[in-house]
Amino acid sequence: MQYTMGEKIGIGRTADVYAYGDDAILKLFKKEYQGLAELEVSRHTLVQSFGLPIPKLHDAVTVEDRDGLVYQRIHGVSMLRELRADMKKLPKYAKDMAALHKAVGSCKVEGGLPSMKEGLERAIGKQKRLGVQETLEVLKCLEQLPDGNAL
Repeated sequence: MQYTMGEKIGIGRTADVYAYGDDAILKLFKKEYQGLAELEVSRHTLVQSFGLPIPKLHDAVTVEDRDGLVYQRIHGVSMLRELRADMKKLPKYAKDMAALHKAVGSCKVEGGLPSMKEGLERAIGKQKRLGVQETLEVLKCLEQLPDGNAL
């Protein structure tokens, strides 16, 4: 496949997203997040094995010394934009999202994914918005949540 990098269409914490040809996007990781592409490929492959409706991963690339992943581009209007235009669509979208979350939650994984609780615990411990007491309360709530093996 021949790709041409186009306009930036998204900005995230770990990567920028660019149009990449007509039917693809390029998720280009920021320099401080190099190495995440390989992890994302393995996670994407796992999620894809469950038959969930996710964009196809086309390729792993390097652009200007940055790791990148080329994904299928899904054309359309975002749910958020649709809801801003017509809040009457909220019940339908809420049902759609609930069904998708249920499908994801029903996918059981034996190994291969890090503990979500451990990751959240690290992130909560690093944050600076809450005071010490509030942070401890949040961590206590997190500790009470069950472990699991669902996506």
